[in-house]
Amino acid sequence: MLSWRCPRFQVIPFWAEEPQLLRSKQYCGICKKIWHHTDGGNWVCCDGCQVWVHAECDKICSNLEDIEKTDYYCPECKPKSNVKSANAKKNISQVRDDKNEQEAQSGEIAVVCFGVDGTYFPGQHMVLCHCGSCKTKKLMLSEWERHTGCRGKKWKSSVKVKSTMMSLGKWLDNYAAQSPNHPMHLSPNLRKEKLLASLQEKYEPVCAHWTTERCAICRWVEDWDYNKIIICNRCQIAVHQECYGAKNIRDFTSWVCRACEKPQHKQECCLCPVKGGALKPTDIEELWVHVTCAWFQPEVAFLSDEKMEPAVGILNVPLQSLAKVHGCCTQCYKCSTYYHAMCASRAGYRMEGSKS
Repeated sequence: MLSWRCPRFQVIPFWAEEPQLLRSKQYCGICKKIWHHTDGGNWVCCDGCQVWVHAECDKICSNLEDIEKTDYYCPECKPKSNVKSANAKKNISQVRDDKNEQEAQSGEIAVVCFGVDGTYFPGQHMVLCHCGSCKTKKLMLSEWERHTGCRGKKWKSSVKVKSTMMSLGKWLDNYAAQSPNHPMHLSPNLRKEKLLASLQEKYEPVCAHWTTERCAICRWVEDWDYNKIIICNRCQIAVHQECYGAKNIRDFTSWVCRACEKPQHKQECCLCPVKGGALKPTDIEELWVHVTCAWFQPEVAFLSDEKMEPAVGILNVPLQSLAKVHGCCTQCYKCSTYYHAMCASRAGYRMEGSKS
């Protein structure tokens, strides 16, 4: 509350007794000087204790206009107001968490996008639209976003959980963190067991034709004296030395890739359904990955940047991501489309990491 002059003060003659002024709180709450009708300057009333203070004493002369729009608290009341505000935020957060937990347990989430209602099924990662024309047809989130007329092309923020109006992307992050299937909630042995079990499920492999004219990782056809394209003597896969971590190779004619060092074991990528390609071992003996797949999977990294192996972090990949399709899809941070990094690379799409 702000006033240039104290409008609510009853003007009391200067010969009035000081105790009466103190009881009426007609004094500065900071410097304790009793108000006098001849005083000038700006006064601000505390919304907590209702004591007036000189604006100059609290050093708020520069933002008097901002104080008019918000509550003002004197130095004595400010700590109390901060505690009350923190408790209120905590209570609101607790209520939202309880609602999110109840909705997650029910398996059906009421969502809304561009004014159109729907029901989201976390297990299927699909939405049942309530527009009337869709009937019982379920749509992918990106499809439903377009169907509602929204042009955002980012369902993570445009689709809201109806009960709290929280963005579905944020809700999914909270749901994944609280889910018992989240990797961080399982022991390493159990994570490995579940991961291997999910990879044993039947899937339709993608049989790709790998050419020797371009690098199987970066897809470039050019090479340089310090970074030659080398070709595996067995599987005929072509890679740049730097892309594959084989800078020290000198005998290009007899070089074999890591997957062909033991030809009796046929290695496949655990992050996508594409057969063949430039594969590297992981820190799990049974699993291999494409270099491209590892590059664009946030949870996965190479322990050695020079040798580009082994790939670590496979056990940190969310199990619900592995359950959708064989391997694990990466999600575009702009349009939220799910895709295999290797599939996108072979289709000619350009991918780059987001700084956020």
